[in-house]
Formats: sequence, C-alpha cells, structure tokens
Amino acid sequence: MIFNYFIFLALVGLCVLYSLWSSSSEAKVKQMERRNRTINKVVEKGYKISKRWDCNAITIFSDKKKRVLSFLVMAWRKDTIYDISIDNIKEITIDTVGIVKRSKIKSLITQVCLNVKTENGDYILRTLYVKGLGLKKNSPHVIYAEKCAEEIRDYVYSLKNIEVPKENEEEK
Repeated sequence: MIFNYFIFLALVGLCVLYSLWSSSSEAKVKQMERRNRTINKVVEKGYKISKRWDCNAITIFSDKKKRVLSFLVMAWRKDTIYDISIDNIKEITIDTVGIVKRSKIKSLITQVCLNVKTENGDYILRTLYVKGLGLKKNSPHVIYAEKCAEEIRDYVYSLKNIEVPKENEEEK
C-alpha cells in the first residue's frame, strides 16, 4: 500500500518536472530566420522599421514614419502581420498571468502581455506565452519579456508625447 502511494507521488513529481522543463524550453525565441524573412518582405513593401522586439510568442516592430505599431503572428503555414495606428492608441498596460501571483510563495508566470486599448478595440500582445505550470518570476525569459513590454510601452508613449503613467510598486 505504501509502495503504491510512493509510486503515485513519484509520477506526479515527474509530471510537474516535465511541465516546468517544457515551459522553459517553450520560452526561448525561435525561428529567427523565418521571422527575418517575413520582416524583409515587409521592408520591401515600404515599411521602415525603426524599432523591433523579438519575443517568444510574436515579433513586434514599429514604423516611426507611418506611425504604426505592427506585430508578426507566426502560424503553421502562414505568417500574418497586423498594424495598430499609434495615433489610435489610448492606453497601454503591462500584465502578467500566472499561478500563485502576488504571494510570498514564488510565483510561476505563464504570460506577460501588453493590453493595448485603442479607439477601434482592445488588443492583447503577448511578449511571453508558455504552456504548463509556467516559469519562475525571476527567470531570464520572464525578465526579458517584461523588459520588452516596458520598452514597447515607453516607445509608443514617447511617439505620442505622453508621459508614462506610474504603476503601483508591488511589495516583494
């Protein structure tokens, strides 16, 4: 009886370890050659990319002259580029989604995203997206995704000549 209980706990432990490992391997920025090819096609069409952020989920770039924030969504067969006019953006907030968020226990993050509110609707741009239990909050992948999200927000606000709103400092 105790042996069965031990085997059950060992299997649950292995599942948790596999989930953490797969989340870590998913968090890396992949397929850079494919992203570069698609971005080069966009440049040939007349875009002048002034800033670019490569995240694991999408690639976000900006054209300062056209005043457009664009993002590349990579699908299985076809890559698609969407544009958001910077002049239509009302507000950008940064949010994280995870397990046991805001507690003294180490939290696990599954998403870092930008919530972009525009006159035409709302967009959620994920700078980090992993399946499974997630990554530790102090993981280099989470830190990079948060840094990219902050840079994008600051860049758009600088183009709109708006001061970046100060967020409430969370207790650590």
